[in-house]
Parts: sequence; structure tokens; C-alpha cells
Amino acid sequence: DRIEDPETRRIELLEREIPDSYKEEAKHVSSISGEDTVKGFKFLAGVKAINEDDLAELYLNTTWRPALAITGADNLPPTSKAGNVVRDSTTLRVSIRLPPGVESTEALEKVKEVITKDVPNDAKVELLEPSTGDGWQMKDLSEKTTKVLNDASDAFFTKPCGKYGIGGSIPFLKVLGDKYPSTEILALGVLGPDTNAHAPNETIDLPFTKKFLGALSHILPGLV
Repeated sequence: DRIEDPETRRIELLEREIPDSYKEEAKHVSSISGEDTVKGFKFLAGVKAINEDDLAELYLNTTWRPALAITGADNLPPTSKAGNVVRDSTTLRVSIRLPPGVESTEALEKVKEVITKDVPNDAKVELLEPSTGDGWQMKDLSEKTTKVLNDASDAFFTKPCGKYGIGGSIPFLKVLGDKYPSTEILALGVLGPDTNAHAPNETIDLPFTKKFLGALSHILPGLV
């Protein structure tokens, strides 16, 4: 609760002001993807996504607002063997996705301060081997590139092109952007809810991939 509000799921400690242009982009992107933004995920019956009734806000939650996930735990016994005993320690692996423009090293110091200050009963809290990476924000594209992307999207998907941001744990894009500030970088792919990226049964949607490859074959010569 010191990091994330349990009701709103917001992490105001690490938020930044969202540029108005990207709020408008969120409306545009959500108008293209529509309800597929939510339907692609296999929620249990009756379960709703946060801000499901406002797709633009839902999009901003996944791009321009930080998010926290507990990805692992140590020293917790399996439920089949757990008993009424006191553990000497508990270790959690926590991942926090940061929006572009928030310095990861500064964010780490803020998190460290809030979880180690005034701990109940003077319990000991340690951060073990933290790692950081900054988020990447694509620069505004030239008119030529924008036209090529829209033409390819219209030709193969019968829809205008949309820029879709997502937290992907790939901070090397920020490194490349800093190293080549005048270069336009496009991060493209076929990742989706059912692709199981970096997991068992990793797969791709073949019809979509064929369209994507067709669009890519249109884009590359158009940018030469």
C-alpha cells in the first residue's frame, strides 16, 4: 500500500504529467482497437479490466502510468505443506513498469525510501540487487514516414495506422534512441494476448503475421 493505492491501483509516487497530445493519441488508438483491447484477454466470467468502460483511460494505464507486479516469492511453503509457523523472512521479486520520462534510478530511490522508512515494529526491509531501465518514447515521425505507414496499414489491414505504446521491458530502445537522436525508430511486432511470449507454447497468429509481413515489405522500400 505504500507504493500502490489498493483501490485505484495507481502509483502516484512514480507518475508523471501525461502530455495532451498523448491523451488524444489514446482516444485515437482506442477508437481503432475498440473492444478488442479487452476481449483479447481471457478474464474469468464477471471479471472486468480496470477502466474497462473508458478504453482511452485503459490504454493510458498500460502506457503512461506506472504499474506494479509481484513476479516471484521465496520462503513461502506450498499450501499442501504450510503450517501455523512463523517464517524468519519472506522475499518478493517485484517489477515496476515506468512511463517514459521517469528516471528509473530516481524512481528506485523513491521506492527504497517509502518501503524502508518507519517500518512497523522495526522489521527489517532490504532491497537486494535492484536493476533499472528507462522507458522509451518514440519521437514524432516525419510526414514521409507517417504516409508510408498509413498506406501500408490501409493496404493490408484496411485501417489507418496507429501508434500503440506498451510496457515491454526493453530499455535498450531508450539506449538506441539516446545514441541516435536524429533516427526514427519503429518497434513493430506480432505480440498478442495468446502468443505466450517467452513462455511454453509460444505462438503467433499466422493470418495476422502474413498481413504484418506484407505491410513491412511495403514500409521498408517506402522509407528508402
